[in-house]
Amino acid sequence: MKALAIGMRVCLGLLLAAAVVLLFTLGLHLGPFTRGSFSTELLAFITACVALVAWSGEERLNRTARIAACVVLTVVAAATLNIQANGRIQNWGTDEQVAEWGVFHYYLGGKYFSELGYHDLYEQAVIADWDEGNGPNRFELVPTIRDLQTYKTIRTSVVRERPRAAYWSDARWEEFKADVAWFGPQAGKKRWKKIIGDRGYNPPPSYVLVAGTFVNLFSIRHPVSQTILINLDMLLLLLAMAFSIRAYGYLRSILVLTTFLLWYGNVNRVFGQIWILDWFAACWMAASAWKMKRHGLSGGLIAYAACMRVFPAVLLFGPLVAGLTTVAREGKIPRRLWRFVGVAAVVGLVLAAGSTLRYGTGSWKAFFDNIAEHNENHVTGTRRFGLKHMFILDWSRGLKTDAKKVKSKRNLRRNKDLHKTATLLFLVLIVGAMAVRDEHDALLLGAGLFFIGTVASRYYGALMVLLLLIGCGRAPPGRAHEGERPRRRRIFDALMIMLIWAVYAAPFGGEPRLQYVFSNAMWAAWLLACLGFMLLGPPLSGWLPGRTEEVAPATVPSKNPGPA
Repeated sequence: MKALAIGMRVCLGLLLAAAVVLLFTLGLHLGPFTRGSFSTELLAFITACVALVAWSGEERLNRTARIAACVVLTVVAAATLNIQANGRIQNWGTDEQVAEWGVFHYYLGGKYFSELGYHDLYEQAVIADWDEGNGPNRFELVPTIRDLQTYKTIRTSVVRERPRAAYWSDARWEEFKADVAWFGPQAGKKRWKKIIGDRGYNPPPSYVLVAGTFVNLFSIRHPVSQTILINLDMLLLLLAMAFSIRAYGYLRSILVLTTFLLWYGNVNRVFGQIWILDWFAACWMAASAWKMKRHGLSGGLIAYAACMRVFPAVLLFGPLVAGLTTVAREGKIPRRLWRFVGVAAVVGLVLAAGSTLRYGTGSWKAFFDNIAEHNENHVTGTRRFGLKHMFILDWSRGLKTDAKKVKSKRNLRRNKDLHKTATLLFLVLIVGAMAVRDEHDALLLGAGLFFIGTVASRYYGALMVLLLLIGCGRAPPGRAHEGERPRRRRIFDALMIMLIWAVYAAPFGGEPRLQYVFSNAMWAAWLLACLGFMLLGPPLSGWLPGRTEEVAPATVPSKNPGPA
């Protein structure tokens, strides 16, 4: 009988292998695997399946099956990274490893922030390109650039005849010209038209203090220095992964990393850029640090992320809201919250003071003025993440109005009351969920505040991926991947990943604005259902009488395993 069972397993394995070979061979012949979006859809589907079954706790999902799940997710993560990198990994160590759009902004904007500020990058780059002795004039072929003060377009032929700005020293101008000359051949006319028609370099001075140090130390023109710059983000992700493995175990951590790489806003952003993933790495490490009871470190990491990109500050609110229940019960503020807030305040003050000393008090005023103008023009953009973006459609006649006739600003004004009502509803639900969950989950629910409170570029929406860690806060460090994860939580995990799949697969064709309205509607529905279960569906956690935590206890091996 044992031989028969082994034979049946071998036959089943052969049949599965034959099925995979058949599909792969036919796929190569018909060509869908050559489309990045199709491949990403397939990888997202596989990831969702793993999220649905790998934590079921059933006997058949033994240690071998969990190892298989780890292997599958690791392979999916590697494949997704390769797809999102758009071939740049194969060009590692050469100029082709650079994602020219982002690096043009973050390298030149950071390196020359003292001179360019927030408004002069495009104008001075065009003048430097046109300056005598600068080689081929790449920007001569671009008809217009964006004026970063008015956000209107102006003709390149007018800009290039202007003299260089008075703030340049001869040495810095020559250095700037050399850097601009290096960027010139990295893109063609159509690409440069989009790059210098973008909305500029907009991070706060505290970010410039950190990132600007790197880009002034390492030259983009030197192969070794360039490779160091390009790999900083990947090193940060690996560091965050190491923190997460210590806190949550490998299986849960690789699921978070895989989902982050699958995120539809991360195309061309996970490899080839310079210091743009630090905020996500810091937020992920902050959640891991809280899980490991390193509350001061957690607060410091969130404060760092907030100083880099502002919006991660929402993660500070959850532990404070949840902590109020402890204060109400015990009559005093717990030490962990003092450490959390205290270290966060110190980190924030150091970065704010350092950037003020480096760039002057006027740099912060310039930032706030610039970001106000940027947000005003940003909110009605094409590919945006946030609840408010749903309301750029005309809802005055329900779903009868043609969705393609989008007059975004007018529709936002008309839908103002509806938007405020929806925001208030979500705010009440999120704060309520923070109050009844443990502080670890409350910290993560800050991502919900980000969704309802702003309209952000699509890549910042990846903060939502950290909601995969909800319910992992009470198992012992390194053991959160063991035991059963409640069925509804596994369903929400899988639905989140399938939501990402749906954005890739949505048949909107040449209407990306509608695609992102649809994606924001899906996120609103997912978050609404998730919050509903947290508030109403048993079991809830924390201070409410008779309620228990949603995390199953780690399995403890028996000291008396019984007869073999």
